[in-house]
Amino acid sequence: MPLSNTDGGTGFSRWYSRCVRTMREPEEIEAELIEISGIAEDENKFERIVAWCATHPDEIPFALKILLSRGN
Repeated sequence: MPLSNTDGGTGFSRWYSRCVRTMREPEEIEAELIEISGIAEDENKFERIVAWCATHPDEIPFALKILLSRGN
């Protein structure tokens, strides 16, 4: 599909909406991160972090912001 403006600008909008996932609610993300941080064994915690990042790659910057702000 060409991304030109020949269709009144909707071609790009349709393409963009198909490509971009919407981020989940911040409370849901934070609850998952708190659950992962509560895991005592480091190896299990690491595996869960890797799995979470692979499942939600577009939410990683937001997750880092949450985790870094909790340290203050």
